[in-house]
Order: sequence, then C-alpha cells, then structure tokens
Amino acid sequence: MLKLNYFVKKYYQYFWLLLLIFLFTGCQDTTDNNIPLAADKVELIFVKDNQITGSDSSGQGIVNLSLNNRINFAPLWIEKGSNILFISELNGFYEVWQKNILTAEKELLWGSKKKPQFINVSPDSLWLTYSEEQACFLLNIKEKKASRISDNCQSLSWAPKDKALVFATTDKLYRRSFNVKIELDATQEIYTSVVKSPIFLDNQNLAFVAANPDTNPTTYDLYTLSLSDKNLSRLTSLYFPTADSVAMQLSPDKKNIMANFNNHIWLVTLSEPKLAKEVLANAEQAVWNSTSDGFYYSVSEVDENNEMVHNIYRASLNGLNKEKIISAAENPVSLAN
Repeated sequence: MLKLNYFVKKYYQYFWLLLLIFLFTGCQDTTDNNIPLAADKVELIFVKDNQITGSDSSGQGIVNLSLNNRINFAPLWIEKGSNILFISELNGFYEVWQKNILTAEKELLWGSKKKPQFINVSPDSLWLTYSEEQACFLLNIKEKKASRISDNCQSLSWAPKDKALVFATTDKLYRRSFNVKIELDATQEIYTSVVKSPIFLDNQNLAFVAANPDTNPTTYDLYTLSLSDKNLSRLTSLYFPTADSVAMQLSPDKKNIMANFNNHIWLVTLSEPKLAKEVLANAEQAVWNSTSDGFYYSVSEVDENNEMVHNIYRASLNGLNKEKIISAAENPVSLAN
C-alpha cells in the first residue's frame, strides 16, 4: 500500500510538471522571434522600430538591414534576394540608399529636403522611378542621372520588357518610353479618365481602376486596356462606391490580380475575371508571397499596453489560415514584389 501511494504521488508530480511545460511552450507568442537570420534567407522586408528589417517567410528569423540612427522607411527589393533600397530621414533631410544585404555594401543614391514617394524599380533593376511632391522622375541607378517624367504623377507602372512606363495624372493616363541614354520620348496620352493603380498584365495590356462611365453617382471597377488597339474592357462588375485608396498587384504566376479597395482585398482570377471575390478585410497593406499562393498584409491593432501598433500577418490565397508573424511592424515587401 505504501508503495502504491508513493507511485501515485510521483505520478501526479510528473503529471503537473509535464502540464506546466506544455502550457509554457504551447502558449508563447511565436511571432517576432529574434532568431538571427542569414541574409541570403531573407524573403520579407519591412519596417520595425524605424529600421529596415528582414525575415524568412514565417517571420521567425530577424535581421536588421539598415543599422543606423535614422528614421528608415519605404523598403524595396532592387535585385530580388540581394539588393534593397530604402529611405532614411534625419532632421527633415531625406537620403535614398541602395544596399547589398549579402555583402553589407551600401551606396547613397541621392539626398533631398523633399520626401521621395511612389518608388519602384524597372524589371531589369537598372532604373528607378520616384516622385517628389507631384513631379515624378526616372533615375539611372548606376550613373545617378535623373530625368523628369512629368510634373504630375498620381501612380506609375513599368512595362515588363520594353523600356517604357505608364503614369496617371488627376484625369488621364499616359505612356512614355526611353532609350539607353535615358532620353525620354514624347508623352503619349492613352486614356482619358480618372485612373488609379495601373499595372501591366503583359507588354501590351494594362489593368487599372477607373470610374464607370454609365453610373450616377460615380462607381469604380477594374478595367483592362489594350495598348495596341485602345480597346477598353470591364474586368469586374462590382460597382465599388468609393476608391479613395486603391492598390493593384499582379501575382508572380500572372494568374490573379490582388486589388486592395479601401483596405479590403479582392482577388480577380484572370481566367474567369467576372468571379472576383473578397478574400480579406482590414488589410492596410498587402503583398503577394513569392509562390503566388498567399499574401502578407499589415493590420492596425491594440497591443497588450493598449497602444495602437501595426502587425504583419500571412494568409493563404483564399484569405484563410491567417497567422500573425511579425508584431509592431509595417510596410511588408516580399520577394514577389
């Protein structure tokens, strides 16, 4: 009997010990784990604590990529997996830096008292477009030589292969091409209306958000435009009442368009474009992952200190399987974008 009581007592001791271990390990927040990460494993870059930070696709590896005492923002892949670009601000002066995350070599591209915006890079990684206030510019990254594209740019997109780009003003869409000497051709007007977030589907076809011409009050939808014959087609028939904030992205496999209407993510399958569906709500910024089967996105949430912070999540293509991977971070940019 004594032996039995001893055995039962030991059994309960081990039971409670195992239960505590389980609760401790199982209830920890696995996001934002500062495991050191090799630079060649970085897939996702974002802003955290005013620094450009990298992680793997799960958010479990963390590496500081900017390492300075300035306010850093607007991260961008220039060459996928190796070179990034970001902006640093100190005392109202802005510097645009290029950095090789594998070698840690960095280079100052330019500095300005004006805040650069609308930054994106050409498919061959040789040219950069950006805006200061309303004007937009084309920069030869190697030679650090810039040319003015237009005095008014609302958004801008690169052609996949040609040395050409399109940009939207307040009420028109234009196309400009250039040669190896960074000499810009004449501006070509290709569409007259309010256009938001134009993207190239291929070298001859665009997709963008525009006002529906036959609705009163005005609604918005996704359209395609052929550059060869100027044929305009409605891609969806959703009749969005507002389009204050719009961002469009083509998936890396070119099968789907992700359209962020006022922080709601809609997915348009190009093989069946009328079947657009909402897959995410409350997604302030969203980017494709590198395999086209899901998204990274940021959300504003109240943390345990009752402070509003941005957190980064990932979700599957249908918007399900949501998982927070980075706490108190914003501006996610993946290898796919």
